[in-house]
Amino acid sequence: MRLQHLCAALLVAGLGGAGCIIDPEPDLRLTTLRVTGESDLGLLDVEVHLFDADSHEHLGCAGQDEGLEGVDVDDVTYHLDAWFRRPYVDDDVRPWMLDGRAVELQVIEDDVAPCPSPPGIEDDVIGISPPLDRLTFERGTTFTFDRVTAIRVVID
Repeated sequence: MRLQHLCAALLVAGLGGAGCIIDPEPDLRLTTLRVTGESDLGLLDVEVHLFDADSHEHLGCAGQDEGLEGVDVDDVTYHLDAWFRRPYVDDDVRPWMLDGRAVELQVIEDDVAPCPSPPGIEDDVIGISPPLDRLTFERGTTFTFDRVTAIRVVID
């Protein structure tokens, strides 16, 4: 049971919630990732970037420090608990930041600047999703595009 649910249950039961901080906003998480046809000289350095599909604004990314450090080879399904970091600030991408936006996922093999920097021209693109909305993430659907054979981003 997530901490916020436990705290809420304690408060409803009248047992107090001392030390509980309830975060009413759910989290945006990357929970599944599988890529194919990608190799590097050593282990892969896969990143998943969020872009506004209309303005192309870089909204954030998940990389090695955000929970993808174990995504090392292609053709393996990774079950993750990765998060998305906003660029230029040390803060998470929150689901409300996606409201009213069409979002594009870009999965890359990073060869230059790591997340939270946007991908560069030297980075290898594994796949770019069609425009997605917040509802897609709320449903928790696993989908595919290009050489991304499984990806699941959820709001939980």
